[in-house]
Amino acid sequence: MSSEEARLAAVKARLYALPPEEFVEARNAEADRATGSLKRQIRALRRPTLAAWLVNLLAAHRGTELAELLEIGELLRNAQRTLEGQELRELSARRQVVTSSLVSSLRDLAAGHGRQVRDNTVWEAETTLRAALADPELAAEVRAGTLVKSAEYSGLGLAPAGESSPDGTPRTPVPAPNASRRGPTRLRVIPGGRDTNTPKPRSEPDESARQRAEATLASAEQDLDQAISAEQETNHRLSEITTELEQLRQQERRLIAEQAERERDRRRAQRRRKAAEQAVTQARHRLR
Repeated sequence: MSSEEARLAAVKARLYALPPEEFVEARNAEADRATGSLKRQIRALRRPTLAAWLVNLLAAHRGTELAELLEIGELLRNAQRTLEGQELRELSARRQVVTSSLVSSLRDLAAGHGRQVRDNTVWEAETTLRAALADPELAAEVRAGTLVKSAEYSGLGLAPAGESSPDGTPRTPVPAPNASRRGPTRLRVIPGGRDTNTPKPRSEPDESARQRAEATLASAEQDLDQAISAEQETNHRLSEITTELEQLRQQERRLIAEQAERERDRRRAQRRRKAAEQAVTQARHRLR
């Protein structure tokens, strides 16, 4: 890793551990301190969603447990490829324990940063953790604590042994289409192990539409970041102007008070002068 890459990684670790509302201002400050390509790379960083930020907090404050969970995910993927049922059951049990422990700490971590989070946000964060178990690329983002948005994945290829459908028949998971990073795989449980509705692969028009939608989303998120940055800069300047105005008003009040005091001094000096003039005139008369 080059020195620039190391510095970018350090900057990202700091920024993505911040509450989302502080991200843009901190990012711009970091960019202002950088130069060249590093400045451009920092400026291009996107603000995380609230759920993604919760996951980033785990990387920053629960790194050991998070690493254990992601390791379980890798072991689960290997076990599924080799169809080791007993190993799957044991790993699934460990996965549930570690995931529950991490999820239970999310609200406390958020509260420690002055934020209260809703149930649906915690659910998004938990869903992202489960998605990372199945997606190595996503797992790397989660481990680095630089997640930008939440992800979704509803299964791990094989249902844990012993699970049954409501009618008591074994569950056979069937992967739905779009098993990609941006279109996560969803596993549907079919009672009795029969696939009664095999999905069709995504057509080219659908794929093109998805890509256009993603491009539109990326552009809209960039516009949002810029709008937030502009708003924060405007609010900052407005605060400065308000402070300067208050200082000018205080100075005006001091000058008005000083003016009144000097006016009183002038009147006293006039009275003294007139009294002195009268004394001089009287003294001259006595000398005649």
